Amino acid sequence: MPPAISQGIAAQVDKIRAEIRRHGESRVGRDELSLLCPNEVSDAQGLNGISEIAEWERWTFEYLPDGNVRFSNLPHQDRINIYDKSERKRWAKELGVSEDHLRDIVRLHGALVKNLRRLLGK
Repeated sequence: MPPAISQGIAAQVDKIRAEIRRHGESRVGRDELSLLCPNEVSDAQGLNGISEIAEWERWTFEYLPDGNVRFSNLPHQDRINIYDKSERKRWAKELGVSEDHLRDIVRLHGALVKNLRRLLGK
């Protein structure tokens, strides 16, 4: 997550992340969006804040007609690129293993995230 993020926003992002992990997407209502964009911001500022969080988390987002926003992983999120240091670091943290261990298990078991999660019990 971006370094200058409040605890409330971090908790909301964690909730969205968990829903995406479980269901492939997360729908966030207007009341929850206010947690992501606090302090009476304009629509443009809100869009920028949501966009920054989505980019950092590697999510896509879509505004729905009912005012909610749907977040989901970018399409390439089903595989881990162990040759990209930032991706390797992020996945190692998310899976609770060292970067070296991640590199080893990807070499042995492949780069599909769902298989690695199953292997690691995550």
